[in-house]
Amino acid sequence: MSWGDVLEWPIGVWITAALLLFWAVGAYNRLVRLRASAVQAFSLLESQWLRHLAWIEVQAGPVPSDAGPQPAAGDWTVVQPAMAQFRACLHAAKAAPLNAERLGALSSAWSVLLMAIRQTLSPDESGALRVPEWLVPQWDQMMRQDQAAVEVFNVAITQYNEAVRQFPALILARVFAYRLARPL
Repeated sequence: MSWGDVLEWPIGVWITAALLLFWAVGAYNRLVRLRASAVQAFSLLESQWLRHLAWIEVQAGPVPSDAGPQPAAGDWTVVQPAMAQFRACLHAAKAAPLNAERLGALSSAWSVLLMAIRQTLSPDESGALRVPEWLVPQWDQMMRQDQAAVEVFNVAITQYNEAVRQFPALILARVFAYRLARPL
């Protein structure tokens, strides 16, 4: 078959080929756009989590007396290992923010950190608070912010996953190695 034979194909074949090409480009652009949206949502979530980790470190760590306001006294020992685990998982997830395994580890580490902080903020066996009372409303506000950011990320992941699962975009997703992501 020569180029001359190909050029003699009926116009319907050329129209079909053009439609398939334009569809493929459009579907690929949609996948790229949804993937970028999910990565951007992860970046926003990560920056918020890093701010909150810094806040916890300020409250938990000793500060020299000439450094301004003192951190809240309290027992943060249970939080320190959970923070280290969460920070490591967050760093790993940052390298591949749509990797389902890394997001699963991050989600588990976040749950462990939340449990550790709730334990620290709850009263001890005698009913006395482990930390100053003014920390509880601040933590509650940060949790509402985190939940909103997680919801934005989960919506972006859901839209991305739906696009990757749809036929015929599924074919392009497989060709370009777009894998399903995991919501948090």
